Parts: sequence; C-alpha cells; structure tokens
Amino acid sequence: MLIKNSYNFKINRIQISIKCILGNHINKNYLLSLNKSKYIINKNNDELRQKKYINRINKSKTKMLVGFFYKRKLIASSGLQNLNKKKISVGILIFDERFLNKKISHFFIGHACVFTHKFLKKKLFYAGFNKNNLKSIMTYEKIGFRTYFKRKEIIFKKTSITQIKSKL
Repeated sequence: MLIKNSYNFKINRIQISIKCILGNHINKNYLLSLNKSKYIINKNNDELRQKKYINRINKSKTKMLVGFFYKRKLIASSGLQNLNKKKISVGILIFDERFLNKKISHFFIGHACVFTHKFLKKKLFYAGFNKNNLKSIMTYEKIGFRTYFKRKEIIFKKTSITQIKSKL
C-alpha cells in the first residue's frame, strides 16, 4: 500500500521523517543489511529484485513498507502486514550504523505504528519473534508489547496504539 503522506518525529533532537519507500530510496547499506540479518526470511538483496519487491508491496492492499529518513537518506525500514485486518503485524530493520546499538529502536517501531494509526486508523499491533532474538523482544516490550502466544521457537506479542503512545 502506498501512502503519499509523511510523518515527522524527533529522537534526541534528531528530526526523522517516515514515508512509504519507493524503489529509488534503496541504497547499498539497505541491501547489505538485508543480507546480514539472520532473522529476515525472504532476502531480496539484489537491487533490481528489491525494487520489484517494493513495487509489489506498494500495489498491495494488505502490506506496506515505510522508510525512516534522516537528512533525506534512508536509515531504517518497517514492514507492516495484514492492513486489511484488525491487528497489524509490524517489523523493523535499522541499517544505518549511526542509529544502531543506541537503544532507540523502540522509537522507530512506535512511530511506524503511529504512522499507521494516523493514516489508516489502525489501533492494534503485533509482532512475532524467534525466541532467541532477545534484543528485538526487549525492544518491543519497551513500548508495551506483551506476550499472547508461544509456539516452539516463536513468541508473539501484541499491543494497542494507546499503550504505544503512552510509552513514547
């Protein structure tokens, strides 16, 4: 799904803008981080394949890929799925080294949810994790995600926009 609007927020006085990703936003850091991540299942790390993938998502009625931009440069992305349902799945990938390991990932996740609420009026969000991905689990918990289901290697957590906004 392609939303033409953007949304701005600040992290420690740093202005960040969120908008849907287009093919021309793709950069080498983005492609490299897709390849490096051990928790991303479908890796389209070839630039042409990734651009086609983004175009398919932008045409979809059930998925959206938003980018986080700092000084007009793509620094992170968030995939949102099940937009046609009540609960929205949200994932995050931060790949700009200036924003990694700064304990600010929860701001990116929270504001991706705020963006979705602002433009699509969605109120409930969930995420699934490999039980060994403790960094991600703790990051999501920081903005109010709580466990509602466990299955072997996977943990599912959910929250509401009210809970997220109270934690940002």
